[in-house]
Amino acid sequence: MNVTRDISFKELWSELVHDPDLRRLGSYRVVADPEQTIFPIDINFEGKDVHFGDGDFTDGFVAMSKTKAGTINFGSSKFFDLYLDDLEAEQISFESARASRLYFDQAKLVECRFDDFVAPEVYFDDASIAHITGDRLRAGTVFLERLQSPGFRSSDMSDNAYRVIRAEESTDIPEISKELTDPEARIISTREFQQLIGEDADLRRLGPYRVVPEFDSEDARILRINLELRDRIVNFGQGDFTELKVQLAETKASLVDFASSKFDTIDFADAEIGDCFLAGSELTELSFGRARIVNVFGEQCRAAVIRFEALECQQFNANEIHARQLQLREARIRELYLSRGDGIEEIYFDNAELQLLNLHEGSIREVHFGESTVQCALINKAHIRELNIENLRADKLYICNDGRNEIGKLKFEQIEGIGMIILERAFYDETRRVFGDIEGYASRIRLPELHEPLPEMSEDIGDPELDTRPISEEREEGDIRREGESLRGR
Repeated sequence: MNVTRDISFKELWSELVHDPDLRRLGSYRVVADPEQTIFPIDINFEGKDVHFGDGDFTDGFVAMSKTKAGTINFGSSKFFDLYLDDLEAEQISFESARASRLYFDQAKLVECRFDDFVAPEVYFDDASIAHITGDRLRAGTVFLERLQSPGFRSSDMSDNAYRVIRAEESTDIPEISKELTDPEARIISTREFQQLIGEDADLRRLGPYRVVPEFDSEDARILRINLELRDRIVNFGQGDFTELKVQLAETKASLVDFASSKFDTIDFADAEIGDCFLAGSELTELSFGRARIVNVFGEQCRAAVIRFEALECQQFNANEIHARQLQLREARIRELYLSRGDGIEEIYFDNAELQLLNLHEGSIREVHFGESTVQCALINKAHIRELNIENLRADKLYICNDGRNEIGKLKFEQIEGIGMIILERAFYDETRRVFGDIEGYASRIRLPELHEPLPEMSEDIGDPELDTRPISEEREEGDIRREGESLRGR
């Protein structure tokens, strides 16, 4: 029987310094200290080879800042966010490791071998890598950013990463179309549409098209799509569905891509999807119903309201979504990230259950936790006009005192359901206050006198660097799907 050994980060550091080949430890889990949110590994191994073996680092985020080594092999270890900042090595190999997100920032590598690595999101930032082998990488989105790699082509990993995006593409968020319909679009009836999508679910072949009801009745305006495509992709292409209410019923597919389509309302109902890309779609109302989706990628979607309803999801990457409201309601989500977005106005968690919430660098007008359960909630470098801690139940609530964290109003209604609250340090910065106005529990803490007046809330707080990350509870094999399954076979 293979028993996982718990070790502290201090013990991990000692083991690495003593002998950086951690395969000798067998299966192990790194446990964070109470207020620790990041495992910083900044060791100069002086040319030695490093092997992480079978480690579980999901009790914190890992940053290999300024690490220097001969080779680094991540073995079969698992991570939430893995940051390779200023890393220098001859070769890194990911073998069969997996991570929620992988970041390269100022990394300098001779060779990067992704092997059978699984990561829904990969960001290259300013990496300098002489040679990249990614033909077996399983990823949803790869952001090339400012990657410097002579001879590298997007096609080198396009078969194993569904979307490869360059820096100019990720920052160019299109405006909502002023015209509701394209006069040049091909007109397709709902009956013809059912036939076309049944023949081939990749609708990019149609070019611009508009689906219209067969009859002038309310029932005729409901388009029910019920596909059995467990190992195939559904791509809506450039469709216009604004005259219909779209339901995905009990559709089963490995991937659904909204592409550049427009919808009035769309309901996932009881669909079972591997990966869902909202892409550059435009929606009035998106409801996830009781769908089971492994990974959702927000990308550059524009929507008025997104309702999670009773969605079951492993990882939801909100990122560059532009929406008036996110309503989580009864959703069950393992990890929710909002780290590149500035277009969400309000988030209501209601009765949702989350393992990890990371609002790192998110910009939101209002956040209401309601009666949700969030094992670990991290608010770091965020821009929030009003943060409401109502009846939140959490193991850890972490509000960083970083100078880029800006919260206009913080309201606490109760603290009984929160195991650990880490925010007091945010009150004692003598030069700058994180909070503008405070009500409830937090108002009991004496605020320091500022040497300077409280600044106005800035409009842009984007910062690509990460100083603190959250602790998350150990991943458990849930009933959604086995991790990485949805990223196979592309």
